[in-house]
Amino acid sequence: MRILFILLLTGCMTLLQAQEGLNATQYKALKQLRIANPERETYLVFDEAGFILDRYEMKPASVFRFSDSLERRLYLYLVYPADREDTVGLFLYYQRQDQVIALPVPGQTADKAAWALYLDDLKYTGEAEPGWLATVSFLLSKELAGLLEGKTAAMEDEDDYEYCFPSTARVTMADGSQRPIAEVQPGDLLLGADPNTTAATLVTGVDLHRRAVISLFLIVGLESSAPLATSQEELPVLRQLQLTGNHPVWTARGRVEAKNLLPGDQLLVWAGNDMAPLVLLAVEPDGGTVGEVWTLNTEGGQAFWVENILVLPK
Repeated sequence: MRILFILLLTGCMTLLQAQEGLNATQYKALKQLRIANPERETYLVFDEAGFILDRYEMKPASVFRFSDSLERRLYLYLVYPADREDTVGLFLYYQRQDQVIALPVPGQTADKAAWALYLDDLKYTGEAEPGWLATVSFLLSKELAGLLEGKTAAMEDEDDYEYCFPSTARVTMADGSQRPIAEVQPGDLLLGADPNTTAATLVTGVDLHRRAVISLFLIVGLESSAPLATSQEELPVLRQLQLTGNHPVWTARGRVEAKNLLPGDQLLVWAGNDMAPLVLLAVEPDGGTVGEVWTLNTEGGQAFWVENILVLPK
């Protein structure tokens, strides 16, 4: 298995066309790097070590769950020297609960001492940390498979990663306050919901995706249960939400992606102290463009409220 893994890795690094590899001193320096918040930190400059880490294709973590039910996350970065743009290797950052493992992956022209350190890590870390070698092997094999098909990364459709909202979209927190999604952090408590009840739900991860142009849909609906402050009568309130076309929302007919919503669909809104029906008026595919989008992962895949509209996790 390790021989096959090394062949896959060598092929992957060849296809990435690394200009210069690592020496043993650099490898050891990379091993010591720590990332405070890998869910958010996609571009890091380590001046003292002399390296830049850049998230590979801006992809979120690969998440693994084995029979022990423990979540393992693996993040993949490109490694650049701080003084030039040549790729010198890869950097894998592994998390399981409080356990963190950094694995530099030498470029194809790395010296033998760096490769020897890398092979030692595969052997001894793989023996000490259950599941670690399997996650590393899977991720690199997956990326290599994509490169062999002539594409630039793991070959999913671009939409596979963009179940998201613009940075200013307001999320309802457990205490009833609202916060821009870009300011929500793992560990925060949201107001979660299903069609019948609400409860606090934990944010387990935050995903950020950047691209030159990301197109959004705009959904507009009418909610008739929220009274205006100047009137005792219940008057209609217009609600709207920008989101990527493939992000699912809750409807009376089940889970539906935004691009497949229809006028007349019934959604749910949070009216300040209770849930209320929202009748969809329009779905606009030309809902604007942005350069970055965000989404949240919640404990147990709990639904949550964005711009007071109930959305489902990706």
